[in-house]
Amino acid sequence: MSARQRRLWEQRVLDPDGPWHDVAFTIGVDGPYGADRLAALLRELEAAPGEEPGGGFRAVPAAGLRDGVITATVPALWGTPDDFVRAVASGAAPRPREAADADLDHWAGILTGASDPRFPEDGTAGRSPAGVVPFDAGAAGPDLLLAALAVVAWRWTRRTDLPVGLPGGLVRLELDGTTTLAALIESVRRARAEAERHHGTAEQAMEELGIRFLPGLRLMDGAPATTVTSGGLTLTPHVPPHGPAGAVLAVGPAHAAYDARRLSADTVRRVLRQTRMVIGRGAADVPLADLPLMDDAERATILGPFRRTAPPAGSGRALHEIIDGPADATAVVCGGDRLTYRELDRRSDRLARHLLDSGVRREEAVGVGIGRSADLVTAFLGVLKAGAAYLPLDPGHPSDLLEFMRADAGATTTVTAELLAGLDAAGAPGLAGPVPVGERDLAYVIYTSGSTGTPKGVQVEHRQIVHSTAARHTVFPGPYDSYLALAGPAFDALGAGIYLTLSRGGTLVLPADDEVTDPWLLAKLIDRERVTHFDGVPAQYAAALDAAPDVLAGIRCAVVAGEACPPGLPARHFEVTGDAVLVNEYGPTETTVWALCHRFERPPGAGSGPVPIGRPVAGALAYVLDDDLNPLPIGVPGELCVGGAGVAVRGYLGRPDTTARRFVRDPFGPGLVYRTGDLVRWRPDGAAEFLGRIDRQVKIRGHRVEPGEVEAALRRHPRVREVAVVPAPAGGHTRLVAYIAVDGASPAPTDAELAAFAGGLLPGHMVPGLWVRLPAMPRTRNGKLDRAALPPPPPRTGRGGAPAEPRTPAQRAVCDLLASLPDPGPAADPAAAPAADPAADPAATPAARPAARPAADLTAEVPAWAGRLYGPAVVTALLRDRFGEPVPQVTAGTSARRIAAGLRRAGASPAAPDRTQPER
Repeated sequence: MSARQRRLWEQRVLDPDGPWHDVAFTIGVDGPYGADRLAALLRELEAAPGEEPGGGFRAVPAAGLRDGVITATVPALWGTPDDFVRAVASGAAPRPREAADADLDHWAGILTGASDPRFPEDGTAGRSPAGVVPFDAGAAGPDLLLAALAVVAWRWTRRTDLPVGLPGGLVRLELDGTTTLAALIESVRRARAEAERHHGTAEQAMEELGIRFLPGLRLMDGAPATTVTSGGLTLTPHVPPHGPAGAVLAVGPAHAAYDARRLSADTVRRVLRQTRMVIGRGAADVPLADLPLMDDAERATILGPFRRTAPPAGSGRALHEIIDGPADATAVVCGGDRLTYRELDRRSDRLARHLLDSGVRREEAVGVGIGRSADLVTAFLGVLKAGAAYLPLDPGHPSDLLEFMRADAGATTTVTAELLAGLDAAGAPGLAGPVPVGERDLAYVIYTSGSTGTPKGVQVEHRQIVHSTAARHTVFPGPYDSYLALAGPAFDALGAGIYLTLSRGGTLVLPADDEVTDPWLLAKLIDRERVTHFDGVPAQYAAALDAAPDVLAGIRCAVVAGEACPPGLPARHFEVTGDAVLVNEYGPTETTVWALCHRFERPPGAGSGPVPIGRPVAGALAYVLDDDLNPLPIGVPGELCVGGAGVAVRGYLGRPDTTARRFVRDPFGPGLVYRTGDLVRWRPDGAAEFLGRIDRQVKIRGHRVEPGEVEAALRRHPRVREVAVVPAPAGGHTRLVAYIAVDGASPAPTDAELAAFAGGLLPGHMVPGLWVRLPAMPRTRNGKLDRAALPPPPPRTGRGGAPAEPRTPAQRAVCDLLASLPDPGPAADPAAAPAADPAADPAATPAARPAARPAADLTAEVPAWAGRLYGPAVVTALLRDRFGEPVPQVTAGTSARRIAAGLRRAGASPAAPDRTQPER
């Protein structure tokens, strides 16, 4: 097989159900051509050098002639319909061009460090993958079309280094917001001309360099299938619109082809519409960042109904003034403690009087060092009534962190459970009258986790939390007879549950610490207190649904927040509860608990994809903006910026510089917006979809990787309940480690199954190299995933024993072969065997073509990334191609050492010297 055939063969083996592996078409025949000539051609093609691949698919065309029409099916790994038409005319197969050193040098510079740009995916799994939509590029030539497509892809993928496939090669474009469209078109012209000089040799270069790279984004040739005339014979092909094998999106002047499992038709049409908009600017001397990708109508939608849904719902009162319940009704339940509204009011009055008598001043930060309990609610309200601001200090947090927060906030007074008990025992007096508190006074200071640096104290005023609470009344169905809030004392979500429930006369249920962490104990609490509303992180709710579905069948509403909601959770919710409302809530502390939400009142449809974070709540403003704070159209990822009544406009306590960076002027109205750092996009229905964090990118073997994107892909596995993907050092490189918690009702998927599943959705460098199974993910006291508490990954070595460097030519050739395969997943540590990507080699430069690097040692194994049938079949065929016959039998898990020993016993040797691997 040629290098090109091998590359497409591997693609087909990896994705046997992918589109356009074969193209069926017809050829009108006018002239002297009989079935015997066609049969002779097909025999010649069958007898051509190369190997018929395993896996049950053909490597050569099949055709028949009837009534002057040839009906043909051409495998992509053999060639194109045009190639076959020319073969029919000439009676011989086309000969591939042999790569010269200049070709290899050129492609080394293009391919080194290249990685595929990825559009946010919204396709439908299980449907026919071959999607085609019409497109009219007008009079645009290939340079303008490619430049326009690159601009749009740059905005959708946020990639400034953009590889794009061409017929016979590829280009690699650098885009920057300050570059003009005219300059980009000129750059494209030069790049295309250079690629054309090396046409048809890119696959050979990949073979030499040990790189496997097929761009998902392609530019297709605009010429229709060519009529060929030869010796009185005229062949007129009729080829249906299609795309190149392995493409996710391919665009030509007349149509676009896409993989419908990855992208929806709506997304593709939006990309094409935006491409036409850029084409309409011609060769304008306009910076790329200033090129509009939406018309006035879409902009009006983005900055109108998408931006805002309802006016603020606040009342102008102080936070403690909205507490309103029957005096003898139960306000708070925690363990054996039950407080009525009268008792809560009396106890918080006592504390307020004590704080004032102790010299606490207006807006002074007062620490509250109490865990989940009725005392905690009493302390919050007492501090508020004194005109001070409470600072939650979770006793479960490290003491040095608590001391830091006290000192940073200037909190010289701390309320404890012992203090409250002493005031009660002494019958201490309460307030003589209410203390004046304004809606713009400080209500509380809550410190963020500090996962991105030193913890920062977010300052929230009364008006912001009162507004946030009032906005909840229109979303969460009442009455709030028994509202279970699982958040920890230092998490602002607990305050949301407290004030929502107590402002409507409901009963707040707080769990003990062991009830939060044990789903069975939590289920008993839910049953005992006849809980009507469940409020926690998605993992807590999922665990409760699994542990006690009968108990949860009677709830009225479930609220999940704090982390991404798994796609399967809504369906499970409705399966258990019937018609209970489910709310997926989003909001950082800086926007006062929440800013957007998505309310489910019925089960989502099959294949509905990721759970959106929804639309702005009443009084909130939501924008999806680029780096220059320009609005982005539907579907295009950008940073979520939140404005409106809930924004904590005071910012971070004592950090004016950080505040100025994160709280900026609203570009489209008065006030401030908070830059969340979260990557989202608008859906066509006006809901926002969370894509990950902008600042979590890592580099894996030279490629930029967003772990959140890998997590999102793995969540689509039907048996994966939770997943966390983290980078970890290994052998001087970085690898991805996937921590998996699986659905306990089904057998856990194997490493090979997980790697194959991930490989079907992600490029090789994004497939985790190590899989760690956990019964459940570690959680912080607030119920969020605790990445710092994930166990260290175990060391991995192949079954072949201690590391051993290849020494003989056969050993080096086998290691090189295994390294050139798609990412082998967990069978061999890819971080220790980065040969498939020479970007990891500091010696890899365009000036000196990088040598193909062998696998790290002879313990590398034959992967099972495409299942038991295909993985060994590919390796066996590649062995025949490189060594001839006979070759040893290969199965999944066979080590490089064993393969090389089998080749030695068979007397086989590499067919040609290894051009890229120097002797050692």
